[in-house]
Amino acid sequence: MMVLGGLWATVSVQAEEDWLARSRGILNAVEHQSRPGWLNGDSAATDIRRQARKALQEAQTVRSFEGTSPSSVDANAGPKTFVIYASTSLGEAGLLDILEEASGRDDVLVVFRGMKPSQKVQAFIRELHSLARRFDAQKQPHIVIDPTRFRAAGVSVAPTLTLEENGRVLAKVQGVTGTGWLQFRMDGALGDGAKTLDLGTQGPTREIAEVDLIEEMQHRVAQIDWAGKKREALAHFWERTTFHELPEATEDRLRQIDLTVTAPREITSPDGTLIGRAGQQVNPLDRLPFTQRLVIFDATRPAQVELAKHLGPESAPRRVTYIATRLDRDAGWAGLDKIESALGAPIYLLPPDLRDRFRLERVPAVVEAKDGRFSIREFKVGSIPERVGALTEWLRSMGALLSGVIPQARAAETTSTKTLDPLCPDAEVWSGKLITDICWACLFPIRIAGGAMGDGDYPSSATDQVFCVCNDPNGIPNVGMTLGLWSPARMIELVTTPWCSPALGGMKFGSSPLRLRGTTGQAEYDNGEIAFFNYHYIAFPLYIMLDLFWDNRCNADGYKDFDLMYVSELDPTWNNDELAFFTNPEVALFANPVAISSCVADGAAATAGHPIDAMFWCAGTWGSMYPFAGLANPTVGADPRLTSLFAIRATAALHRRGLAFGTVGNDALCGGKIVPFIPKSQYGMTMFYPVADTDRRHAIGESTFRWGMGHTYPGPGDSHVYVLFRWQDCCSGI
Repeated sequence: MMVLGGLWATVSVQAEEDWLARSRGILNAVEHQSRPGWLNGDSAATDIRRQARKALQEAQTVRSFEGTSPSSVDANAGPKTFVIYASTSLGEAGLLDILEEASGRDDVLVVFRGMKPSQKVQAFIRELHSLARRFDAQKQPHIVIDPTRFRAAGVSVAPTLTLEENGRVLAKVQGVTGTGWLQFRMDGALGDGAKTLDLGTQGPTREIAEVDLIEEMQHRVAQIDWAGKKREALAHFWERTTFHELPEATEDRLRQIDLTVTAPREITSPDGTLIGRAGQQVNPLDRLPFTQRLVIFDATRPAQVELAKHLGPESAPRRVTYIATRLDRDAGWAGLDKIESALGAPIYLLPPDLRDRFRLERVPAVVEAKDGRFSIREFKVGSIPERVGALTEWLRSMGALLSGVIPQARAAETTSTKTLDPLCPDAEVWSGKLITDICWACLFPIRIAGGAMGDGDYPSSATDQVFCVCNDPNGIPNVGMTLGLWSPARMIELVTTPWCSPALGGMKFGSSPLRLRGTTGQAEYDNGEIAFFNYHYIAFPLYIMLDLFWDNRCNADGYKDFDLMYVSELDPTWNNDELAFFTNPEVALFANPVAISSCVADGAAATAGHPIDAMFWCAGTWGSMYPFAGLANPTVGADPRLTSLFAIRATAALHRRGLAFGTVGNDALCGGKIVPFIPKSQYGMTMFYPVADTDRRHAIGESTFRWGMGHTYPGPGDSHVYVLFRWQDCCSGI
């Protein structure tokens, strides 16, 4: 074991050395480049270079620190922070003294352990606001809620004052809040830098009135009826599914459309290399042939279903993809199975981006490509027997396909009983593992009033405001105090067995056998050459579920419970990378070696914990963000790199569709904002199953050498469940 550990450590260090070396070359070249015109000539390119260079420097620092023993670290190296551990048990006068000490100082942080028993975050913030408003807005003290700091520093009474550096306590004293007193006592008294200078109790102390917020959350988790939430999540799926309906065609109509993409501005890599020039035009059909036929119809209209049944077989040898604008909500999964049985093929739901991209207006319709353009044929539904001959003649006139047609997806084995399918594992979300396997430390610190913090563990674009104003539902402005926190927002499960949900106890919520079974892409496992996973996107607003928040402005998307939001088995673009390519027009601009190679800088930045948002086409060391599909080149087994890539692609696709929101910055304080390109720094991830990450979040694109070793095994371990953390800036009413 020691030999293997050393081997992996060597591989990790060498891999990071290679990334850093390549990134350094890119970044050094920037100094000799003129400023590019990224995004209408704004400063985004400068931001990319600044972010990348900062990340490179931080990566060097991290590696240097990790390779140094604690006893060899210079106690005088780097910035230090005075941390005052406070409690409302000190009374108003005592708290005002503490806030006065911290006022206007970036080197002093005031920390609370949690809220009072049965109190919510908003009520606690009101108490703090009544004190903080006495200080000038430019000299607000920096306040956070962070029980992990109390634990790490061994704080059991208030006040306790420490001097800390890089998470290490250099000195500690109880009953004192004056930083000058501690600094005076420390001068020349540190001695061994590996040990904390404990000055004991030098003044009056009080018991801490607030609960340990982690313990309180774990207690509340144990009180929830999770089995009931599982049943509700399944029952509500079809109720909450959005159908993108289209009116029925009233006449036969043929339209031709050109999907040529025009770059609106110059696009460059961090080193100034031109990726796409302003005005450049790219026809996606010049990059990739469209080798299939789309049949779009309303599955609640029997006549349209019958017509679709005739349109499909005539597509041979083309691949046919059936897409429904609507399904019977009341019939649910059984209704889907019935339609698929009638057509003998899988049915997908029409996503809004595909509707808009192909300019679909009426149904039933057929979409095909010929001579560099797309043809959209709409049909008036009449007497089916009279129309089949005419339809057949027109469809055959579209011409034969080029060779190399993509084969139909092979049917996946299915079963309605968990015990009969060992490849549908139970992630045990509904057990004590929700208490033990969540990274509770990843929820902290909670940032109050926009103050900067020493550890910098939040997006650089997070709000810097102290107070805020938002309108209530009646349009009346309300004053609030800013709040920022990392919140578990989603669970994303990646599975090879269609319809299988480890997060729902290893059950299969659908029974249709007409779905592509996933593959890790490894011959020794399943003879697949390309990795493919389905995903299920689940709302997981843990803070709200635990009844710690009630302010809607701190809930960007409105989800308040565990809900099954999105399943890729119903998404035609996820199951079909060719269709995904044509649905997202920007793919054609970034499908070139220059754009792909530029992602090296994002990989180095992400591994240092700061992915570059402006490089939205990159997923750091995990690969390319495009296409938004569930296929990728394999590595070894169900590598966490692959499943992480698929998880963040799914999130990026929902941003593109306006179904995921930006929650960072001053413009997100009153509610989520539409951000079509994923803001990677807004998110962090931890694995929940098969191996739980309980120590820290990892950044989007961060190398799996730093967090993912030993996180999978063949069979049930090929299914992965992640918790997606989202930074939320909001205006908490006071």
